[in-house]
Amino acid sequence: MINRNSQTWRGLPEDRKTPATEQQWLALAEEFPSLIKRPVTMFADGATTFGFAESTFAAHLS
Repeated sequence: MINRNSQTWRGLPEDRKTPATEQQWLALAEEFPSLIKRPVTMFADGATTFGFAESTFAAHLS
């Protein structure tokens, strides 16, 4: 879910890049929404994906 290749991620201090709990990860994503991989896609079969992979989309849309 977190885009570790983004400019925002690279700009974070090292101590912010290692949240210990899910709550801390969610707080980081809330503070820096640009860290969330896009697109976020919810398919009719109930699957949710972050980012784009053609093979993943093809599997859920065929």
